[in-house]
Amino acid sequence: DGGYGLTAAMQLEELVEQDQVLMAPTHQQAVEIMDQLLAAEFTWFSGYALPQTVYTCIYVHQPSLLQHAALSAYLKGLQKCCVGACSAVSRADVREDEEFIPITFGLDLGAAKPYQSCIEALQSAIAELVPQEEGEEGAYVKALLSRLRYR
Repeated sequence: DGGYGLTAAMQLEELVEQDQVLMAPTHQQAVEIMDQLLAAEFTWFSGYALPQTVYTCIYVHQPSLLQHAALSAYLKGLQKCCVGACSAVSRADVREDEEFIPITFGLDLGAAKPYQSCIEALQSAIAELVPQEEGEEGAYVKALLSRLRYR
């Protein structure tokens, strides 16, 4: 049981106030988070539920709280990809429940936000990172850029 020994679940805002959530990750940490989320996304595609995969990452719930533009943009893109996948699979009606679970369980996937705002966030993050490619964190910047362009 993941909640064993906990007296109460904490909300994201409470965790942020108590400095229990890393809000300004380094480029290396952002790359690692993105890679873990990509793995979680493909686990979701293989038949697990969103709350058990993509939404186990606390950052996905409110990407705009992050102080890392590239990671925030990536998370917004991930949410939009989840919305798109749910919509496409549900409309096509070509799945069995054990193959793909499009139910969102009430999670906010940002469906009401326009795709254009997500695209703009990704483009802005890319434009911000490009000049840093040759800096001391160049390898991580290139890794971030490749992940943002994928999204």
